[in-house]
Amino acid sequence: MYRSFCIDERYGERAEEYLRKANGLNQDHQFARLYLGHYYYDIGEYSRALECFESVNENYFRSIDQVWRVLKLHELILCCRMFVTSRDLTEGSFETLAKEYLTASSEDVPIPTEILAAFAKTANSSIWSTIDREVVGKVVLEMIERLDVSEAFKASARETLSQPH
Repeated sequence: MYRSFCIDERYGERAEEYLRKANGLNQDHQFARLYLGHYYYDIGEYSRALECFESVNENYFRSIDQVWRVLKLHELILCCRMFVTSRDLTEGSFETLAKEYLTASSEDVPIPTEILAAFAKTANSSIWSTIDREVVGKVVLEMIERLDVSEAFKASARETLSQPH
């Protein structure tokens, strides 16, 4: 439902309505929480997305052997914090994410596209006045270089992460 309605922006509000309704009917509906967060993230409502993502019960996805969703969730939470200029964000936050990605089983590792896009989109953000962007770029690039991703993605990451802000 999320994919079919959100492809056409005219239906995005209906997707939001249905996902919110699912959450209201079943507070433990982790997919509804997760996809509502994805919806808000996709439309640039990062504070709302962060709220949804932080309310997701990671243990549910671990229990159904979807560790990759937990990794992606952590990546998206970090991205949201970049966009909302969270004071909780540090260089260590990026190191923790990199460690999670690099220690997970290869079949559980999603391609970290969102962190790369968020890094590029926040180039002029005030978040980089409190966090060393160069250090973060090196951490993220090292992570991507060590992951089993395409050479084209690695080249894109090198270009994005080495650009000055």
